[in-house]
Amino acid sequence: MNKGSVMMKYIVAILCALLALPLVGAEQSPETRGQIEADWKQQEKISWKRSADSPAALDALLKRAALMLSDMTKLGAPDTFARTKNVLEEVGDMRTLLIAKKAPAGKAWLDEYLKARWVLRDLAFSNSLLDFDEIMFVKRITPTFNHQCAHRVGEAQIPPANLCILKGLSPDAEVKELLTGDDAKGGIGRPDLSFDGKRIVFPLAKLRAKPTKYKAMPRCGEGLGMTITYDIYEVGTDGTNLRQLTNERMSEDTEPCYLPDGRIAFTSSRADRYVQCGDWALVFGIYTMAPDGSDLRKVTEPQDGEFYPVMLEDGRIMYTRWDYVMKPYNTQQQLWAVNPDGRRAELVYGDYYKFSNGPIALFEARQIPGTSKVICTGAAHHNNCAGPIMIVDLKQNRGGPEGMQKITPEIHYPEIKGENGGPRYSKTGWFSAPYPLGENHFLVCNSFDKVTTNANYGIYLMDVHGNRELIYRTNDKFSCYAPIPVRARKKPRVIPDMVTGVPDDKLATLIVNDIYQGLLQEGVKRGEVKYLRIIEVLPKTQHTNPRRMDLGVNSGWDTRVVLGTVPIEDDGSVHFQIPPHKLIAFEALDKDYLEIKRMRNYLNMKPGESNSCVGCHEPYGMTPSSTAHVPKAAKRGPSPVIPPPWGVQGMSFRRVVQPVLDKHCIKCHDGSEAKLKAFNLKDNEMVAAPIGYDKDEGPQHAVSTSFLNLLKHVEYVRVGGYDGLTVPSDANSTGSRASNVMKVLKKGHSKVKLSTDEWRAIAAWIDCNAPFYGDFENIETAKNGDALSRKDRRRLTARTKQLDGFDKSAQLRAYLDCGLVTKSDGKKPVKIALVKGSNYFFKEAIGIAGTCWSEADIAHEAEQVVFNVSGLAKAGRYKVGISWWDYDNGGRTQSVHCGTKQVIVPIKLPAYKGGKELPNRVFATIPSDQIKNGKVTISIKRESGTNALISEIWIEEELGCPPQSSLDTRPRSFAVADLRLHKGMIFKNSKLEREFPMKNATDISVAKDGRVLVGGANTILLVDGAGKTLFEPRGRQLFSARFLSNGNILLNNNPKQAVVEFSPGGEQVAMTSTKIEGSKVKPQYHALHVRVAPDGNFWVAHRHNNMARKYDRSGKVLRTLEMPCSVTSVEELANGHVLVSGGVPGPAQVTEFNATGKAIWTLSASDVPEANLMTPCGIQRLTNGNTLITNWTGHGFKGKYLPIIEVSVDKHIVWAFTDTAAVPEPVAIQMLD
Repeated sequence: MNKGSVMMKYIVAILCALLALPLVGAEQSPETRGQIEADWKQQEKISWKRSADSPAALDALLKRAALMLSDMTKLGAPDTFARTKNVLEEVGDMRTLLIAKKAPAGKAWLDEYLKARWVLRDLAFSNSLLDFDEIMFVKRITPTFNHQCAHRVGEAQIPPANLCILKGLSPDAEVKELLTGDDAKGGIGRPDLSFDGKRIVFPLAKLRAKPTKYKAMPRCGEGLGMTITYDIYEVGTDGTNLRQLTNERMSEDTEPCYLPDGRIAFTSSRADRYVQCGDWALVFGIYTMAPDGSDLRKVTEPQDGEFYPVMLEDGRIMYTRWDYVMKPYNTQQQLWAVNPDGRRAELVYGDYYKFSNGPIALFEARQIPGTSKVICTGAAHHNNCAGPIMIVDLKQNRGGPEGMQKITPEIHYPEIKGENGGPRYSKTGWFSAPYPLGENHFLVCNSFDKVTTNANYGIYLMDVHGNRELIYRTNDKFSCYAPIPVRARKKPRVIPDMVTGVPDDKLATLIVNDIYQGLLQEGVKRGEVKYLRIIEVLPKTQHTNPRRMDLGVNSGWDTRVVLGTVPIEDDGSVHFQIPPHKLIAFEALDKDYLEIKRMRNYLNMKPGESNSCVGCHEPYGMTPSSTAHVPKAAKRGPSPVIPPPWGVQGMSFRRVVQPVLDKHCIKCHDGSEAKLKAFNLKDNEMVAAPIGYDKDEGPQHAVSTSFLNLLKHVEYVRVGGYDGLTVPSDANSTGSRASNVMKVLKKGHSKVKLSTDEWRAIAAWIDCNAPFYGDFENIETAKNGDALSRKDRRRLTARTKQLDGFDKSAQLRAYLDCGLVTKSDGKKPVKIALVKGSNYFFKEAIGIAGTCWSEADIAHEAEQVVFNVSGLAKAGRYKVGISWWDYDNGGRTQSVHCGTKQVIVPIKLPAYKGGKELPNRVFATIPSDQIKNGKVTISIKRESGTNALISEIWIEEELGCPPQSSLDTRPRSFAVADLRLHKGMIFKNSKLEREFPMKNATDISVAKDGRVLVGGANTILLVDGAGKTLFEPRGRQLFSARFLSNGNILLNNNPKQAVVEFSPGGEQVAMTSTKIEGSKVKPQYHALHVRVAPDGNFWVAHRHNNMARKYDRSGKVLRTLEMPCSVTSVEELANGHVLVSGGVPGPAQVTEFNATGKAIWTLSASDVPEANLMTPCGIQRLTNGNTLITNWTGHGFKGKYLPIIEVSVDKHIVWAFTDTAAVPEPVAIQMLD
């Protein structure tokens, strides 16, 4: 065809189109057409880095158009098909003409591009899969908290948000907002649409009464954020019948999902577990509830999180699991599925990670109708759950990348190294919340912004070829999220519930048909595997400091317990039972109990559940070789699990391995200077753990030098940060069998002969990944400065001497280099500790003339940097010295406050960048009236500019100040229950005389006849004077028990929210309800101590209800006394007055109320600062009128405090027990002398 005929054909086609056919896009208003065309141009500019008026843009469009036409043919060509094909042919002809004319990029190319886009848009919206004209979506402001947790945390939302119905598939369609009034002022998470298309279930975080800036906190409901925690609500698609389904103020309930039997699944933080890489983050697990919010059932047992539940067509719930079982950051978030009753939880895709070959996480997965495929987002760990769009085929190798396709190749996998990965930001935009319509077509949210936080997402219709058409976008402030077509859909099948009604402690049964399936492929020979080691992986259930802590050196963050071993039959089969609700992993062992292969994941089973495996890491999709073959182990009952010789406990180096070293090794390896002795295996020094792949979040944990020395000869899976051994690891590649220490011991070493039990202990420690700590109860952190280099130490010493010489009339008492350490020299009486602020180092500031290295280090915080100063003498006169500068010219103006007084007025800091100004030193006298018991708080507050910062702080004192007086610590006799030591104890003359093991000991009482009653979390123990057990009832969350005058025992029962009376023989006599109507407090926080009143009635310390109540035996409330804190204990005195104690959450306080309920005496932490009073738990009014108090500091507190004090009426400490090693966490007390 010559150029003239091409032009004539083009002109004729245009005339025909103008005269006979409707204009493509003509039904759109000029404003809407402009918005759509602007979006196309943005797609080209942002996603593909080219201009829409370029030949490259048109060429790529025509290629995608051909693929779209092919798809439409398969779906049944719509009426617009022929016209689309004709117009595209015309555009193709015009392209040929423009190329021949060598037309440059510009209007001619843009005209053809827009013509093709309009006709393709018409074709796209004539797709038969678009059998709906309304879309439900969330209009919201994208959370700015740059972490995946922002999606699930109601307190992290930015209001307002609304649940919307888009009435039409066009940018100018009507939007109906379903929520009104206060309900429209909060934050909204991921919703779901009922199967009949008439109801919406969604999480709503209502506006906080006093909104604040969000900050991730260790627990829910602490009052930080513009909104409160999520609860689940339901509303009709017409906006009627709004109702609240959950109401759990101290937990986040979110991500609801309708089940085919009418129940609703959702994720929740109710299990009170914390993420191990930073325990400010909450762990979410899957629960179900009845349609009205009742009948709550727990489905999964999460380690670090399970989220985005969605139904599969086979009736299972698919979700994303987050775990850290010997894994680093970027190999842990996979797709799993579980029956709605919690049975058969199994991996469905994602356990193949090689660090650079795929995304960190598969988020918001949904099954593509009628296929084995799911569509999802390949997101990062540290962003707002956005990334490229992926399709995963669950029938392909779930342990390899073959089944995964990235259908938006222009976007990299965020936070991933290698050719497929890139940084957390994207220059080509982001996708999120895909909703499949068919195998090749889906709805999706798309943003052109570089970062995922606070981005503006619109709703698009998209196909797998990259054709993307805008449906709707809000203004720049709001985003669209979670689009779902409003229409009925087919229900999945209902899987029968096989768990409800089964006893909660009934063991689960597991059979492995042939453990060699999977191992043979890795070189393991039949007959090598003799045992299976069963390991429990413990979730984190308490906060620690550091908040993220390696258990050793690159050993991982999860604690592990060996439950025992079972034998393997010669055909490779094994049959055994495990406790339900546990996180269980396995290791295949040889005849010497050495590891051949380990599991770096976990399974959990429900009560009474039976399940089976083909083998050990067998190829995915493999089935048993023959249905006729019955494994030997299946022909008999389950093998008993033989507990380890060292006991079922956390795998601790000190408890399990060090005793073996002490017995056999330290005679030679004692650290002396002789050649062989220099290899020190004595447990005589704790040092800062070397920082491996990732440092702790907080003070660096400490380990023993013997641990570090032995670790050099151990092979284990070193993980942390974004590095470590890939998953899964090969057989015999790591662990005890590959470790040099076991090879040396097996060969023979200096006549050392370990017993079988000792050999097994060392092997199991290695195979538990060589941790130092076996729990979070006994963490030791490095002493301040332990991790410093020699150069840093010399520099600190020199700077201290320099500052001490500036003012001859004063003496330097304490110095802190703010960017280097967080505490001053612990050997000096006066101490400075950074309590609010983060360290930073202006590296480029080093070497500037007129400055010192210490001035390049800083501590910074958004509003104020805070220090606690302690050890100040009463008669001393002190001043604070500060060095600071605005190095990066952030416009900073700051003031300084001592206690409540401003001591330095706002000062503009000297700026180096732009002004070449050098650091400034300022001084202020510390007002004596702000020093309370030797302590003062010093705050550096931001008045304007980027943030608050400080380089150095020091305290100077005029010479001649007298020393502080000492405490009375004379020997006394008392009974105490200690939570950390898990014991009830009796001290005589301050020396331990008797002890009573009790897990989480929380109460103790000694009767006149010598009987002792000890209370704990799940057990109450009654022993006679000779130590014989008389009574030992068990339950959950019991905590407290008391003797009654009739000889019976009164004990607390939190799950039943009642107190129960038992006879000495163990028979239940009576039960009295102490339930508080309308309370939203979890049962475990219902009560701590129960106490018998002089009149025979009883008091209950209702912990998080912040009250103490007196009940009669029928349950009638006789008195209520409220406190501004959690209430821990209560005691009614003979005169009718009542002592009540309490603390965290809330201020530490002991208050005496008179008979009318008026507070007549209150002791707070500020009254006794030398005690460092945190939560008074045990209280007793002594005959001399003084009050005995136990000071519970919280789990694992390492600072200075007095565990037990006696306080006079005028609030002076008249006696104290100071041994925090003997009594670290006392919860109950009874003075015996």
